[in-house]
Amino acid sequence: VMADSGLAPMMHLSGLMHVDSMMFNPDRGSFFKDKLAGLELNLSFDRDKKQLVIHPSKFEIDKQFYDGHGYFDFSHNPGLLSLEFSNPKTDFTVAKGILSDVILGYMKGIELNDSVDVKVVVHGAILPDFPPEIDAYFNLNNASMTYSGIHLTGFTVKGLFMNHVKPGVKNDDPNSALKFDVLSVKVEGIPLSANMVITDLKALHLAVTASSQTPLAVITNVLPPGSGKFTDGDVDLALKYHGTLSAYLPATARKGEDTLTGYLKIKNGAYAYPLRGLQLKNINTDVAFDQLQMDIKDLSASLNGNQLSVKGYLDGVSRLFSNNNQKMTGNLVLSAPVFNLSKVLTEKNISEMAATPKDTTINSGKVASTAIGQLIDDITLRLNFSSNLFTFRKFNAQKVRGEVT
Repeated sequence: VMADSGLAPMMHLSGLMHVDSMMFNPDRGSFFKDKLAGLELNLSFDRDKKQLVIHPSKFEIDKQFYDGHGYFDFSHNPGLLSLEFSNPKTDFTVAKGILSDVILGYMKGIELNDSVDVKVVVHGAILPDFPPEIDAYFNLNNASMTYSGIHLTGFTVKGLFMNHVKPGVKNDDPNSALKFDVLSVKVEGIPLSANMVITDLKALHLAVTASSQTPLAVITNVLPPGSGKFTDGDVDLALKYHGTLSAYLPATARKGEDTLTGYLKIKNGAYAYPLRGLQLKNINTDVAFDQLQMDIKDLSASLNGNQLSVKGYLDGVSRLFSNNNQKMTGNLVLSAPVFNLSKVLTEKNISEMAATPKDTTINSGKVASTAIGQLIDDITLRLNFSSNLFTFRKFNAQKVRGEVT
């Protein structure tokens, strides 16, 4: 005889369950398609609280083991559920098999061998047409990942999916968000930190802030091969971007309302290009940019002993973060109080340039260097040059002015 009140004896349920499919939203497709789940559930019913309690239990899908606990509360109408599942060592390659084809499409190009720390919390009323609140946490620590050919190392990120951005509104895709707090990562060897938030998973609104402070020498890793290398100095880069994940939207849904702001500062940099015998030293920059224009407030350096100063702007900056291939145009003013061309064009340099065939291909295999090479091809520069004293071998000229395109 069982008592009419208090906690009923513990029940243990063990076995296999076949899941044909599970659908929360037709737009997202079906989850858990044709999966066999192993269950080790510990249950009891609290008559006083009218709760079906799931004590710490385990279940398994595709050899991935998850811990779970929670309860179903029937003391109110409608009832309430609160469930939590977790696995600190989730195999990403295997576990993503439970996701729908639509969501897998968003994750195309991601290669990750490190385990993911996953926790899913489900809470809310038991209603047929109002999904409960879902918070899915996914964390990586010092992981290595490849995304569309771009290599990320030391990737430490705290991620969150939630479907209840606005309280009281239906917990569906327009009310959902993805958040990524990237504490640290090296992108092709370049360290940075970032924060990314995607809201409304149908319109795919995107907000990103990112920054990088690093020795300038690491930038060499992403330069096209044979283009020289940075050897000294530090770089400070910061940006903010608001727009859409346009790559996942049809062309008719892309509104082009992207905004970008940021700055790039280099302090006491140095760059060597041995193939042409060029050396830039004391590189210092003060550059600000938005989605329309890059404003070069100051760029100064010493080129083979010639002190240079560059100011101007570059149009078409949206080319850097959009899918279009628009041309970029630059208008720059270069001034050199005293410019000795003999230090740049030596007899050795001239003979080496004549003997070296022009490399019209980029075969580094690196996405970044290929993009930089394409970017250089798509820029048209108009350069106004001025020098109070211009010399080349025995030639001397004063107050030289010129324009090059």
